[in-house]
Amino acid sequence: MSRASRTAWIVAGLGLGLWLGALPTLADLAKVYPKKGSPLRGEVTATATEIIIRNAAGEVRLKKADVERVEWVSAAQTVDEDFLRRFNVLVADDAEGHYALAEWLRVKNRFDLLKKQCNYVLGLDPDHRNAKLLLELAQRELVKQANVAAGVGEPEKPQEEAAKTDGLPAPPLLSERDIKRLKLYEYPLDGPAEKVHVRFVKKKGYADLERVVRAEIGRSDDPDHHADRILQRGQPHEKLQVILRATGVKYADQIEIRGDTEVFKTFKRRVLPLVTKGCTKSGCHGTRAAQLFRLPSGPRTKDDVAYTSFLILDRLETRHGPLIDRDLPGNSALLGFLLPADEDNDQAHPPVEKGRLVPVLKGMRDPNFRVVLDWLNSLNVPHPEYELEYKYPDWLKKPAPPEEQPAEEAKPGDEEQGEKKPPEQGAGEPSEKEKEKGKPEEPGGGGGEKP
Repeated sequence: MSRASRTAWIVAGLGLGLWLGALPTLADLAKVYPKKGSPLRGEVTATATEIIIRNAAGEVRLKKADVERVEWVSAAQTVDEDFLRRFNVLVADDAEGHYALAEWLRVKNRFDLLKKQCNYVLGLDPDHRNAKLLLELAQRELVKQANVAAGVGEPEKPQEEAAKTDGLPAPPLLSERDIKRLKLYEYPLDGPAEKVHVRFVKKKGYADLERVVRAEIGRSDDPDHHADRILQRGQPHEKLQVILRATGVKYADQIEIRGDTEVFKTFKRRVLPLVTKGCTKSGCHGTRAAQLFRLPSGPRTKDDVAYTSFLILDRLETRHGPLIDRDLPGNSALLGFLLPADEDNDQAHPPVEKGRLVPVLKGMRDPNFRVVLDWLNSLNVPHPEYELEYKYPDWLKKPAPPEEQPAEEAKPGDEEQGEKKPPEQGAGEPSEKEKEKGKPEEPGGGGGEKP
């Protein structure tokens, strides 16, 4: 790109910054997540370099570069207001953060602001391919809107033709419930228990989860006395491993892991940035122009974006086999796609229709190659049978429905006097006939599903 062209992009991009600089900074209730330390909640405003949180305890000022994300508690009245507060908390030269905001504007169909935001991104990174694509989209849509306003319509495209040109829709994001379950399914069951912040939710009037699981272990033909001791005196993360080994995710609704487990911490910090560097920047899988699959839009540090990205990569099948091969991690197509295309790489990424695909890894001696391979080896084997409520997009392979298992014979329960058990813990309801006799059924036992 010539110096004159680059200057033109920068001037156009800075136009948005100057325009926003003329608007007042709004104070709004939000939760601020620093990169180090605990989240802070309060009335949030922003300067050019800082985010300011004010609450009953006083005022805290954080540099924007030290903030991971801001989640707004109170809803914005308009898209303009929401856009303004999202823009103000970003670091001025964070091209990827501002591009994620441009994707958000596209979802909101605010093509006037999208045009300005894309120019801003291109002012920071004149070669940003996806920003150029979004800018072209914004300009086309603005022309359409002008034509409609002038009474000049366009003939609608046939449905089949529209499907060919519109590309893949963005995948829905995982719910908080599904994210919690993924953490449990991928928690390591072998070796020492991984230290995590875990809380066991006690339901009022019911026995502690540890006591319930101890009773289940005690009813087995070969009770595990070591596991029983851990459930009595162990650390919370040690109890978690025992509970998952014994009952799987049967009691998932009573277990809360706070933060990321190591496998997802590494994925968010080390693996996903490499994937997005190769996939979204090349225009392959980050926009509607994507073919085969599409990654979700938004900051990759957000849980719903990161965990949805993981699920997509985990379910993908390529012509070279699964993108993630848990049985033979070194054969995972993901590794081949990140490496250069040469005679030693028979799993290289296929050529892209437009532009040039730059390999993310320089070769097998690249330190990041070991990072990805070690992460692949850290995933649970065999593959857990995820039971999620997620609505899989049409273009993503759906898991096969679980086979029906014969019902287990009911066993005596472990309720103690004055304590109750929740229905999901196996307490059966009396039948109508037994209600008449006044003799309820014995509570049933049974093991849970193992990840």
